Amino acid sequence: MSTYFIALNGYPQITELCTISDNHTITLPEIPQLRLFVPKKALKDNLSITLTTFYTDAPYIFGLPVDDGEHLIYLSPIIRLEPDGYHFGYQESFEVMLRLPIPSASELCQYFKVDNIKDLPLKLGHRSQEDKVWNIQKLDYQSISIQEIENTYCINVPIQHFSDYLIYIKSAVSVLFKHIFPSYQQEIKAVAYLSPIDSYLKTTHLKIVILSKNVDDDNIMQNIPEPYRRIALSPCGLEDVILENGSYKIEFKNGRLLCEDKELMIRTLTVNWNERVCYHLDYDCKVLNPNDPLTSAARITIKPRSNQNDQTLKSLTLMKPSLADGMDTNSKLTSNISEEQQLIQSDVEDIERSEQSSNTIAGHVRAEAENEKAAKELPENAITDIDYQNESHLNIFPGFIPALNGYPQITELCTISDNHTITLPEIPQLRLFVPKKALKDNLSITLTTFYTDAPYIFGLPVDDGEHLIYLSPIIRLEPDGYHFGYQESFEVMLRLPIPSASELCQYFKVDNIKDLPLKLGHRSQEDKVWNIQKLDYQSISIQEIENTYCINVPIQHFSDYLIYIKSAVSVLFKHIFPSYQQEIKAVAYLSPIDSYLKTTHLKIVILSKNVDDDNIMQNIPEPYRRIALSPCGLEDVILENGSYKIEFKNGRLLCEDKELMIRTLTVNWNERVCYHLDYDCKVLNPNDPLTSAARITIKPRSNQNDQTLKSLTLMKVY
Repeated sequence: MSTYFIALNGYPQITELCTISDNHTITLPEIPQLRLFVPKKALKDNLSITLTTFYTDAPYIFGLPVDDGEHLIYLSPIIRLEPDGYHFGYQESFEVMLRLPIPSASELCQYFKVDNIKDLPLKLGHRSQEDKVWNIQKLDYQSISIQEIENTYCINVPIQHFSDYLIYIKSAVSVLFKHIFPSYQQEIKAVAYLSPIDSYLKTTHLKIVILSKNVDDDNIMQNIPEPYRRIALSPCGLEDVILENGSYKIEFKNGRLLCEDKELMIRTLTVNWNERVCYHLDYDCKVLNPNDPLTSAARITIKPRSNQNDQTLKSLTLMKPSLADGMDTNSKLTSNISEEQQLIQSDVEDIERSEQSSNTIAGHVRAEAENEKAAKELPENAITDIDYQNESHLNIFPGFIPALNGYPQITELCTISDNHTITLPEIPQLRLFVPKKALKDNLSITLTTFYTDAPYIFGLPVDDGEHLIYLSPIIRLEPDGYHFGYQESFEVMLRLPIPSASELCQYFKVDNIKDLPLKLGHRSQEDKVWNIQKLDYQSISIQEIENTYCINVPIQHFSDYLIYIKSAVSVLFKHIFPSYQQEIKAVAYLSPIDSYLKTTHLKIVILSKNVDDDNIMQNIPEPYRRIALSPCGLEDVILENGSYKIEFKNGRLLCEDKELMIRTLTVNWNERVCYHLDYDCKVLNPNDPLTSAARITIKPRSNQNDQTLKSLTLMKVY
């Protein structure tokens, strides 16, 4: 990293105007040896080209496929070339070349005991800015060249379009070469510990470590003296938070722990991920009552003080994971005996963790045996989810452009004197072919996709125990209900792309997509229920175009169209298509109420109705979901992408942080399926039932179609 310029105030970027009359070489001083070569004949017109590096920072690095037990080693920085998606025809005589430096090449070859970097399983990742997942290809050494420039190996890659590019390898190594590149921001997590509580003085030491999510916190903890990490606390509030370089105001909020040093209650933390991967915050604290559980230990807020792009306030709440793990403060033992008992307890916990690990392995073996048994008991034609459990593999199919501001649509005037082909750039391979003799008169035809969003997907028939896998997006053809007579010589053909076809065939162990029970749904806009027909392979054709299977369906009228299958699988291939809006639901929980301080932590999760909330809840620490609240008010609500004003309305719960009572929530269903709202609250009276705990209102702030105010009311489940 020594030859790279450090990213303190953003990412290095350069823009140059390239003309069709000259060759152009674009470089970044901050990334030595990086070069984009654009020959004069590669461009169609003069073009402003922007080159940016995001190093290997979050969230730009997200979406690279990795299996359990694998780790990724990034060999080049991420390079973004814009305008995104710009294509130039490939001609060997004037190909566009991207030279990517591999600064760790020599060390890698030495470590893996190979003579040449070509002997490593190098992979090239590329993706459009709108894609969630990277497209991966093994480097073809016939088309690339490798050269050494000033002791740095560089790989010259011919490219045919502008997008994000990266070279990496997969490895069983978890920490090797992690910090080759500079960093401007990191996704973070926190760990927190207390020293043994002195029951006489009522004191303890609180250590909080904020660290990059990629870092193994066990390695960090090993460097902290054991007495200062005796009691683990459960942190909440920094889920999905990315922290930029810069200065932050850190404020300690008293709970059951009171900061003894007033000067440390507000401090400045300067973050520079190029220098450190973790930051320690230490506090000497008084304990209000050592006999009481630490249901609300303390809280810190993190507020940007410099010119970070993200100026939102972050809040970290701490409590003890298990309320039964408190020290026996009634005993009058000496401090030495107390510490010795805790060391013994620590050893016992290590043994228990070891036993739990063994039980977990045994549980996996039993689960696999049960799955095998379940598979044998199913009917022969049942499609089931036995091995495919990892929903992180289910992502928007590369090439599809997410719908951020509405649905892709195109209208064309079709005449009776010409053949017409209508396509949508946002849906690759989608095509409507209208032969000139199919129309009665000249006609304006509109083609729209609604992906597989609510409410357009509603009305497909499904029985108990069945689930639907959508293979194509919903395509609406208008004018709705327009009929043309079927004649084989001039039939209207709708070509529907099936981006998941190869994966489906592989998963269900069939050779051809025709072996799957494909169904065609169609309905008029006025109909509530879809008309379903099994695809007739005598009348349709299947073709593969640019690695995407497509089904050509002859149609006799305009309406909504969709291809899908029924299955016993509940989550497989859920997120193939982009999304502009989702039907939503909410779950809400309280942490245990501290009867002395009258405090609790409220967590609200707003999520897509299709998502299993149990899976979401499993990722929330148990103390923060101890008391279930009943949400009301979001039934049948559909939430579009965009910005919303979230306002907390006090009930029997009073929001302690005034800055969080009104906040902005930016929703993008192409990036996330759930959104967390966290509040530290005072409880008016812990003895009274929470019949009206609190309320939040959701008000659109951008140009959503639905501008109505939504309201979510919370009360305790009895």
